[in-house]
Amino acid sequence: MDELEDAPSESDSTTCLHSDVRDTDASLSSWGSKRRFGLLAVVLFVSAVGLTLTLQGTFVAMRVRHNMSSLLDMFTPVIPPMPTREDQVLPFQQWMLAYQVQRGKLQGLLYKVYANHPKYLAEKGEMNELVQYQAAHDCPKLELNIDINMFFDLVSQPGMDSAGWCQKACTDNPACVAWSWGAIRDKPGITDVCFLKKAADAPHGLTRRHGNGMISGLPCSRTGGEFWWAWDDYQYYQLPKPEKPPHAPEVVRCHHPLHHKCHDHHNNCCAPLRHDETAKCAGHLVPVREEGSCKGFNDGKFTCCPSHAVTKPKKKLPSVHCVLLFMAFSYEQDLIVYQHEKKVGIFQCDSHAIYSSQVIQLAPGLVSRRIHHSMKAEPGGQFVTVLNLGVFLALYRQLILDKHYLHADWIVKVDPDTMFFPHRLRHTLNNYNFGLGHSGMFLNNCPQGLHGPIEVFSQRAFLALAENANTCYHTMNGKACDAACQTKRLVCNGNCTDWWGEDIWADRCLTLHTKSKRVFARHLLQEEHCPETAAYSKHSWRSCKDTRTVAFHPFKSKELWETCLHEAQHQNEAELQV
Repeated sequence: MDELEDAPSESDSTTCLHSDVRDTDASLSSWGSKRRFGLLAVVLFVSAVGLTLTLQGTFVAMRVRHNMSSLLDMFTPVIPPMPTREDQVLPFQQWMLAYQVQRGKLQGLLYKVYANHPKYLAEKGEMNELVQYQAAHDCPKLELNIDINMFFDLVSQPGMDSAGWCQKACTDNPACVAWSWGAIRDKPGITDVCFLKKAADAPHGLTRRHGNGMISGLPCSRTGGEFWWAWDDYQYYQLPKPEKPPHAPEVVRCHHPLHHKCHDHHNNCCAPLRHDETAKCAGHLVPVREEGSCKGFNDGKFTCCPSHAVTKPKKKLPSVHCVLLFMAFSYEQDLIVYQHEKKVGIFQCDSHAIYSSQVIQLAPGLVSRRIHHSMKAEPGGQFVTVLNLGVFLALYRQLILDKHYLHADWIVKVDPDTMFFPHRLRHTLNNYNFGLGHSGMFLNNCPQGLHGPIEVFSQRAFLALAENANTCYHTMNGKACDAACQTKRLVCNGNCTDWWGEDIWADRCLTLHTKSKRVFARHLLQEEHCPETAAYSKHSWRSCKDTRTVAFHPFKSKELWETCLHEAQHQNEAELQV
């Protein structure tokens, strides 16, 4: 790995890495010799071609050129498969040659992904096994910071990797009625020890007490059952058919539109779909948004309506259902517990739900819901970011099955390290009420395209995404994908969806293959990875001082999150006193 740190970067060009990651145990030792033999054969053949051209003439030369092309194809260097064992990992310079990697800013990161691949496969395989067992046996919640007391332990097993495996050990032991696992670190006799409990020696039955550093729970069902799992990537896109909402969303409507009264005749009653750039009407008429197409990508149709003909929703602000997906037993889990304690973030939404690969009781009344995925994802693709599309499609599946979207005007997905102010979002969404009907709309948060820290879909847009996921899979993996790979030298030797994150996929799917309207909301997000949004505020994203901004990202520790929250609240108070 030392070679990685010292590797020079001679250009800013895109670094290409073949993404055919078929995992085989094929030997890599013969690759160099095959290449040398291929080059020698090509040289000899070129010499023969020259002689043939001289003796045979043009017609034969054309045939020879065809044969030469075929031979060159035969001896094109074969790029080896990704390593499945650590002893297959090549040193840095050999890796660059073998995988034809161009020098650039991303080469170091690409090598880390390559070298870590065997470890990634092992961890993913182990986690898949555990989550599949939990899904098949309908395992109950893991109770954080709880110790289950009984008179005697049935048995203690040291060296247990996680609470989930301890729960499985209890389930596999017919005499076990409960379990506790030592999550606390550096405490001999407790750390990573699985304590199985039996009922016969418990005079007062099963009792729970608060125990920092312990995770406890009950065994799973000892009879396994059927469960859904994406055994093939294509199955992620086969989402359940979403249930239709019982009531149509309440939107602003005009009963007597006057299209000829539009102020801007050139745009044919179109205006930017931004809450800070309102449409204009002549006289005392009121602009009301409506469904329809406009030439401008961010423009939407509106009509001019007499005030007496405008019908507004009965409720003052739209309802919002917020969801959050987190990695169990990571810093993300700690951030959620903090947000729950402070009653901030998604816990200020009209309804909320948290999801993970594990069902965990983080606090009284706060239990995560399971998605059927290990949540193990590897960096890659054009920008060498985490390829999490499969993870979030598993989340979409669970959102559809849970049906909470049926009772909300908007569905909001937020990352755990995003500072999020729902009350600011509600006021922003109130200006987009016209987009709730028909095919719906979703908010774009960065000029470059949708970024994942916060994603906002109207109910109809979420339904459109669910209903068209399968179509998007097929249409976005066709000739257009192949052409992009060939012309831009992108890392996509395979399906386009194999090298996209969830945010890019959702943006492309809704924009290109549904009638949902994409609207840029300039104050939706300030973050490190979208510097363009800095132009919309006099404050930096780290300061959290812009009172118009709905979300700030990223803050990956409790201390950073707390500082951001304090600064935002202080700035709110200061502006109220002005």
